[in-house]
Amino acid sequence: MATYVKCQQTLGKGWSVTQVAEALMIDRETVRNHYKRYRKGGLSALQKFEVGGSESFLNELQRQALDQHLHENLYLTAKEIAHYVEQTWGISYSESGITQLLCRMGYVYKKPKLVPGKADSGKQRAFVECYEALKASKAPEDPIYFMDATHPHHNPVAGYGWIKRGQDR
Repeated sequence: MATYVKCQQTLGKGWSVTQVAEALMIDRETVRNHYKRYRKGGLSALQKFEVGGSESFLNELQRQALDQHLHENLYLTAKEIAHYVEQTWGISYSESGITQLLCRMGYVYKKPKLVPGKADSGKQRAFVECYEALKASKAPEDPIYFMDATHPHHNPVAGYGWIKRGQDR
């Protein structure tokens, strides 16, 4: 409050915006904004300096749909989520804006858990049957070669992603 009053007093004495900004160690645009607010609403306008975020661009149903979509799909960056929102609802968010929305929705940027791939048990049984038939048709000294000698955890890299707080993915 004191800064607002000092701005008005010094401007009223004929100081320039640049001089006031230098004397009070604030930005020139801040001095101009204080002056505009004072001209518009007087001292009472300076007293009720309201700071706060804006309403979310997405309505409640859209936020619920986004929450469901994020539960089913893992995104590695906020920019990708902002792109999805724009493609789906035509609402444009900046990267910082979508990050704030995600935090309000309970999402955090964290590393998912590494788990081995889930194999299809039916395909595994079919392979074992085929392998046993192949083995039975060969002589004991005949070699059988496999082409997939990669360990399931060969060079896994878990990137970070937007995941609901308290949940693992």
